[in-house]
Amino acid sequence: MSVDSPVVHIEEPRKQDENARPAEGSGGEALTARAVLGVPPSSPPKLLLGRGLDVGTANILTAVRDEKGEVHIKRERNAFLEIPATSGGGQETLTRLKVPFVSHRDRLFVLGDVSFQLANMFGKEVRRPMQDGFLAPGEQDAIPIMRFILERLLGEPAAEGEPVHFCIPAPSIDRDNDTVYHEGIVAGIIRKL
Repeated sequence: MSVDSPVVHIEEPRKQDENARPAEGSGGEALTARAVLGVPPSSPPKLLLGRGLDVGTANILTAVRDEKGEVHIKRERNAFLEIPATSGGGQETLTRLKVPFVSHRDRLFVLGDVSFQLANMFGKEVRRPMQDGFLAPGEQDAIPIMRFILERLLGEPAAEGEPVHFCIPAPSIDRDNDTVYHEGIVAGIIRKL
């Protein structure tokens, strides 16, 4: 009996290409080595319907299989940093720098890996929507932030009713956790996407 392992592609959060430089007269857009060499961008593989989602305390991962049987995984840190919306041009600056953020109730939230980088740069602490494997009980923004992160990772469904199979952390052995509540919140967020 043999088991075929699918090829796995892990897509880390996008970082700016260190070798990319603005081309003269290009309006400041960066050119990559592929563009300079005249290599056309590769077309994305056709993805099959159905996605996997792993909602963890530190990271959230999504997985989808393509027509060749290869698995494509996206990962994002399960964290955020709040930036006051009134801070001089914050939204415009974040947009210009291509920083992933959402505006919610007159506040700006930087999501995922970038929130760690900005927090370190400005001596701030990131916040987490989850704690010990479950929604953080003292975090009032936990549910909206989870929705924003899941929406960003899953994207638009490829077809109406596309299935999403998800997992959450198992109950703790050293404390009483309500996995039913946590699972219901995650399922509700997915249904509304």
